[in-house]
Amino acid sequence: MAFLSLQSALFALVPALLYLFQYLHKNTKNATLNRIPKAHSTSGVFPFWILWQRFQNTENVAVNEAHERHGPIVRIGPQELSVNLVHGGIRTIYGSFEKHSWYHSFYNLGGPNMFTFEDSQAHGSRRRALSRIYSKTSLLSSPVVRAEGEAILRERLLPILANHARSGEPLEAFETMLSATMDVVTAFLFGLKNSAEFLSNSQQRESRLHEYNSRRPYAFYAQELQGLWTGLEQVGINPVPKNVRDNTTRFEAWVMNMCDLAEKNILEKTLSGQGTTSSGTVYEQLRNSIQKFPQALSSTQRLQIGSELADHMIAGHETSGVALTYLIFELSKNNSRQTTLRNEIRTLLKESNQELGSICDFGALDALPFLHALVMEILRLYPPIAGAQARVTPGNSLTSLGEYKEIPGGVRVSARAYCLHRNPEVYPQPDVFKPERWLDSQGKFLKPSEAPEIHQWWWAFGGGGRMCLGNNFALHERHKLQSSNHGLFGDPTALSQVPILKHFYSGHDLFGRLHGCAGPSVFPAREFRYPRGPNAYLLAVFGGATLISSPFAGWLADNVSSRRIPFLLGLALQAASTALFAVSPRVEVLLVARAFQGLSAAVVYSVGLAILVDTVGVEQIGQQAGYFLSSANFGVLISPMLGGCVYQRSGYYSVVFMMIGLVVVDIILRLLMIEKKDALKWLPADDIEQPILRRESGYGTISGIQEPTSTLVPGAVSSVDGHPSPPTKIARKIPPFLRLLINPRALSSFLAVFVGFVILAGFDAGLAVFVKEYFHWSSTYAGLIFLGIALPSLLSPIAGHLSDVFGPRWIVVGGFVASAAGLFGIGFVSQPQAWQVVALIVLLVIIGTGLAFVFPCLADDLTNVAEEMGAKYPEINGATGPYAQAFALFNCGIAAGTVLGPLWIGLAVPAWGWLPSTFILGIFALLACVPVYLFLGPEKTSEEGSTDVRTCGQICQ
Repeated sequence: MAFLSLQSALFALVPALLYLFQYLHKNTKNATLNRIPKAHSTSGVFPFWILWQRFQNTENVAVNEAHERHGPIVRIGPQELSVNLVHGGIRTIYGSFEKHSWYHSFYNLGGPNMFTFEDSQAHGSRRRALSRIYSKTSLLSSPVVRAEGEAILRERLLPILANHARSGEPLEAFETMLSATMDVVTAFLFGLKNSAEFLSNSQQRESRLHEYNSRRPYAFYAQELQGLWTGLEQVGINPVPKNVRDNTTRFEAWVMNMCDLAEKNILEKTLSGQGTTSSGTVYEQLRNSIQKFPQALSSTQRLQIGSELADHMIAGHETSGVALTYLIFELSKNNSRQTTLRNEIRTLLKESNQELGSICDFGALDALPFLHALVMEILRLYPPIAGAQARVTPGNSLTSLGEYKEIPGGVRVSARAYCLHRNPEVYPQPDVFKPERWLDSQGKFLKPSEAPEIHQWWWAFGGGGRMCLGNNFALHERHKLQSSNHGLFGDPTALSQVPILKHFYSGHDLFGRLHGCAGPSVFPAREFRYPRGPNAYLLAVFGGATLISSPFAGWLADNVSSRRIPFLLGLALQAASTALFAVSPRVEVLLVARAFQGLSAAVVYSVGLAILVDTVGVEQIGQQAGYFLSSANFGVLISPMLGGCVYQRSGYYSVVFMMIGLVVVDIILRLLMIEKKDALKWLPADDIEQPILRRESGYGTISGIQEPTSTLVPGAVSSVDGHPSPPTKIARKIPPFLRLLINPRALSSFLAVFVGFVILAGFDAGLAVFVKEYFHWSSTYAGLIFLGIALPSLLSPIAGHLSDVFGPRWIVVGGFVASAAGLFGIGFVSQPQAWQVVALIVLLVIIGTGLAFVFPCLADDLTNVAEEMGAKYPEINGATGPYAQAFALFNCGIAAGTVLGPLWIGLAVPAWGWLPSTFILGIFALLACVPVYLFLGPEKTSEEGSTDVRTCGQICQ
């Protein structure tokens, strides 16, 4: 048997070794490839480095850095080169090289289109069929294109812009520009009455964009792992989930429906005697090139047309929408450039005596130098097609690229607009938006003959015989829409503040009734999917301010005569933050506002829970902390729904006014608050009962004759007679907060709070995104779903009471186990079916219930740790005991979880999907049970004869 096992292993090993030898021999034998600098030390042997960059969506930046280090030609894989060179580079590659099979992933309706054709003859034939209608001459003279543009501007886009400029409500710039370009492109392709209506029909827009975008997470595998992808399909395994396939089917059916409507229009024109016209739609021209009307189309021909026009539609709307959004963003930062553009456009309007007609005139817009310079520069700095455009070196000959000769056939080569446009020798300060680089000293646009280099290296539409067919239409589309954005509004700040507010304001705040209103109500949840750049800064500023300030807030509250002072300081910070939200939407102002929110949150939690201990004592702190946490968490989770409803009905400033109203209520309540030590002065001495801050014997107790738990704080050594020895001099100098940091029990509570709020904050940031993408819910319903996880927080007082009676250990473990079960199950919810919606709600309730039983018990245990610490080291108690510093540690766990939770959801879900991301959160919840079980206070036991003793406050007296 052993011999047979060895023989089987050899049979399996020998082919593997032969394949590895062949692979290494193929990828290392060519001397020319071996001389080309490598982007990574492994790039000459394995493709892992470039695959990893593509998987992370960091390819352009990483390859550009490789070019900066190694020169214009870099080896990024065993059989792949990146070229960042014009002469001897892109002119050679894109002059004659065929396309790589990478383009197969862009098939539509199961078939190829001009963008995917590998054969240059097939590509040339299709391009010639469509070149006339896309030509600059045709666009200059087409009354149809002009009328379509004017109708979309007048009836759809301009009313939206005017309404937002007049009301001051934020505008979702990217969504608006995508909608405008989709309407314009589909009108050009199929005719105005058959076009999309994204601007005026939000339901159509959200459904179609969701169907299209749901395919994105699988693009990497289809493009870069084609062999594995094909192999899985051949054995009957479809790597794409059914719901994504269904979305693709619906999107393609929508495209085919527009094709059918366009076909019907041709028939109607023919029957009416109009015939087909040279100024018709792209569909009409393509249809007649494939099959002359009135002969009917075969099913194959119909799909050919659908695949082609789907590609035109996708590329045309997406690239222009991205470019226009970036242009709005850059102009929003510079009022001087806005004024220059506005004056240039209004001069055109004045000369033509038209309000909109000249804006839709290709020739008139093409003659505006500053507008053209803006569009050229935005396409240079933010090229919509920024990545690799793969070609293959000819297989029957050796190729020369740059200084390297005899490059073999079959090598994948590509250039990137992102890298070409960042050559500092051609474009000084390449990362700076500088439209003036395209103008001469008189403000005239520089022609290619006047500045050949900047035009030769400008590659926004590709180059060679396969450059973008629709480049002229795309430029006209961007000129036209940008002119309407900034040319027809008199207030130079009306549009400048709206778009930047939408894209760079992050309002998720998990620390109170007010804060949550500021975020999800104003911004679509989609904005929080990738919390990078300014969004990440805002999250980091809030969390960092809370983390840094919580220890100080706790120390201050423990060492002043009245906790009212820091509590009112927190109120002042909250009021300042709210005022900043109302005054200005600039990013730097929002950063300051978020920092104030973080400082306020540090005070509210640390001081608020400490006041509870002062008032009710340790014996009931679990239940009372439950009330405190349930109200705070319920406010946090309900605020997206409340803010979203108010915003949807009344606009941004209504949300701000609601926040101001809550601040006023908060002012009144804090001023009316009377601390217990002040209330005692008004009572007769006989009516004053001694507060019982210490628990009875059993659960972490300290009695008058019982030694404190020896493991709480290092530094004290017990004597042989059973009585504690005096703390050492070093131990006395350790502040309470630092003592907590070296206490396993306190650190276990911190870790548990952190994990719990990672889950809570992750759902706060990602749940609305999930239900919008998978269930197509509106903002209102996306807000209402938060009730599933918010309402169980009302159970926190019950959890706290149970902790007071039985101890926190098993309650916290049970809460995390329940949350983990809900997290494991919720990842399987992915279909907009009734039973899955019910399952989603039930699982959210389970998760929320589990967390509701976690937090008050942790607050309870931290109180006990602080109580025992204060009894053991009376000199550290300050004026009111160390409770606020204990809750500062609790607050640090909240802050850290609040930052990491949204970042986790924002990065993990797009990369891995909903199921793996929630599954890993479930694993985190189970792992948190380990330190909780090992270190948290034990279950409480009843012991007769126990004696209540003095409080820490009494010891200090």
